[in-house]
Amino acid sequence: MDVADILAWEAEHGTIPEGAVVIMYSGWGENYSKNPFRYFGATKDAIVEKSIDFTDVVHTPGFSGEAAQFLVKNRKGGASSLMSISGEN
Repeated sequence: MDVADILAWEAEHGTIPEGAVVIMYSGWGENYSKNPFRYFGATKDAIVEKSIDFTDVVHTPGFSGEAAQFLVKNRKGGASSLMSISGEN
């Protein structure tokens, strides 16, 4: 999510209130059952061969650095959250 996404959401729903907790729902979990390789952000070969460095290739939804800064500085955001994959599961 970037600043443009936040501004587009606000244009439709109103300005995010000061101190709000912003929670992002991306629908990314749908990929787990439909295409688990997309969910993990890698190719089947890389996962099967264990030749993958997840820190370099995993791409999942999240807040851009600019979006996080925008929420803190311009909306006095209290917190932000999203659900994504975790190596701890």
